[in-house]
Amino acid sequence: MWTPEYAVDGVEMDREHETWFDILNRLHEAMLLWRRGGTPANDLRGIVDHFVHEEELMAAAHYPGLWEHVQGHDELREIAREWARRFERGSSP
Repeated sequence: MWTPEYAVDGVEMDREHETWFDILNRLHEAMLLWRRGGTPANDLRGIVDHFVHEEELMAAAHYPGLWEHVQGHDELREIAREWARRFERGSSP
């Protein structure tokens, strides 16, 4: 669940993060209930788009921890890709 403590004081990025918290909560529900459909895989693929956007904003702002942050995104991207493949095959993550 999104709370203000996660805010990074960037209205645009905070709005995207809040959206992703909602999406991840829905994915978690879907996994717990063993529901399958197009939405979970689409949501997972959308994570990659969010990370690219966030990294562009961080680079433009000369964010000092960008490299470490990108490495974390890379790990999460691979997890998202694997989950999307599993949803498409009809297996659980």
